[in-house]
Amino acid sequence: ALLAQGQMEAALSRLDQAQRELLALGQAQRAAQSQVPKVIALSLLGRHDEALACGEQTRGDLLAAGDDIGAGKVEVNLGWMLMRRDRYEAAAACFRRAAVRLARAGEPTPSIAADIGLASALTWQFEFDEASRLYDRCEMRVRALQLASMQSVIDTNRGRMELHRGRLEAALPSLGAAL
Repeated sequence: ALLAQGQMEAALSRLDQAQRELLALGQAQRAAQSQVPKVIALSLLGRHDEALACGEQTRGDLLAAGDDIGAGKVEVNLGWMLMRRDRYEAAAACFRRAAVRLARAGEPTPSIAADIGLASALTWQFEFDEASRLYDRCEMRVRALQLASMQSVIDTNRGRMELHRGRLEAALPSLGAAL
């Protein structure tokens, strides 16, 4: 509730308190889950290094608690935080781990989201062919699962990739389809 009200500092305090209390009760997974919103709050406060450190710690805690799905979702968030900091290689590594982890856990939608993030990170590393193959694979998976909203994300990102490559004519169909 404090996050939704914009009271980030108070929310941070309560989230840390929740973690301590859950650990005292022997609920390691729930304690780790309590730190996921903390990553968001730290990021919103512009405390990006702390947010990344908290995310890495939370990811490790979730893995230790056997929560591969939670860890994979945190990895996706870490990837996007790293992208915003222009740390594309590190972001790609996060997205790659998350995509594999989430696919193995039987979570196709978040796994596709991780692959889309990976393709975006590869685009910024000028790995256009690999990014294009990933977008193709994501499109096949999205069609099979009938996830129309994700298709728009793929179209937008593919269009941006083509713009990044300097291929305006190739970008237009993807960008037009994203509308």
